[in-house]
Amino acid sequence: MNETNGTNGAVVHDTQELYKKYRPREFSEMRGQSDAVAKLTDMVESGKIPHAVLFAGSKSGVGKTTAARILARHLDCVPSDVREINAADYNGIESVRQIRKVMTARGMRGGARVWILDECALLSTEAQNGLLKILEDPPPHAYFFLCTTHPDKLLLAVRTRCTPINLVPLSLRSLTALVNEVCESEGVDPGDEVVEAIAEAADGSGRAALVLLQQVIGLPPEDRLNAVQNAEENRDAVEIARALLNPRTDWKTMAALLKAVKGEPESIRHLVLAFMNTVLLGGGKNAHRAYLVCRVFQEPFHTWKGAALAASCYDVVCCSRGD
Repeated sequence: MNETNGTNGAVVHDTQELYKKYRPREFSEMRGQSDAVAKLTDMVESGKIPHAVLFAGSKSGVGKTTAARILARHLDCVPSDVREINAADYNGIESVRQIRKVMTARGMRGGARVWILDECALLSTEAQNGLLKILEDPPPHAYFFLCTTHPDKLLLAVRTRCTPINLVPLSLRSLTALVNEVCESEGVDPGDEVVEAIAEAADGSGRAALVLLQQVIGLPPEDRLNAVQNAEENRDAVEIARALLNPRTDWKTMAALLKAVKGEPESIRHLVLAFMNTVLLGGGKNAHRAYLVCRVFQEPFHTWKGAALAASCYDVVCCSRGD
């Protein structure tokens, strides 16, 4: 649990990330999603849970995967019968073939089996086509919950085979209430101005709000508001840096990250370099790739700005592996 000494600074004992610690475990705990919760609750209470459900929403961190996990818990299956697949890492037809091979077998207790496909819009066209037969005619015990921020990038035939559940960005009121509730539970008081700034910076994402809260409650009170105000560039840079370090990141994934960037490119360059410097000095399996990013990002972005950021990322993601 995180502990602070109130208004005189913070002493943080960080044992678990707040967004994980306070992840809803029942539909009733989900904030700002009354329409989605009503539909999901009706499915459970009626005993008519569709075998293919598409959880869609334009923002990350609004509860798509959480809702899928909760729905899975209402089926007759044990945790080991729920398989989560991140399509950002496993987006090819082979992933679908593996599902097809094992989906005819029932769960451990003879019950349901569930596949949660995160970032499903990143599945290749071949993989999506491979899903069509599975979604149209699954075994009675097999359920497929697809989650994405880009449902428009799914084949129409995939979308029409799924029952849609739309999750919306959280309102400022919902985000403020969430942050205040977690602060009270954790015994911290960052102040109303900081809480309001966190809610605004989170831009509709409950997860982003709690990540921001975790970042600032360990800081001295006088530094907290400034940290929140600079968090947007930090968040952009960290997401880009992590994607650059992952050799499986493709250009489609990276381009989606870059389109969402709101921070200033040159500031992001400095933050990415700082991130890579830490990785490089730490050694390990990512050190060589961190070195590559440092080489590519060494020239300032003042002239080309966003284009320079995009070109540098393209150089790392594509040119470094011969695409």
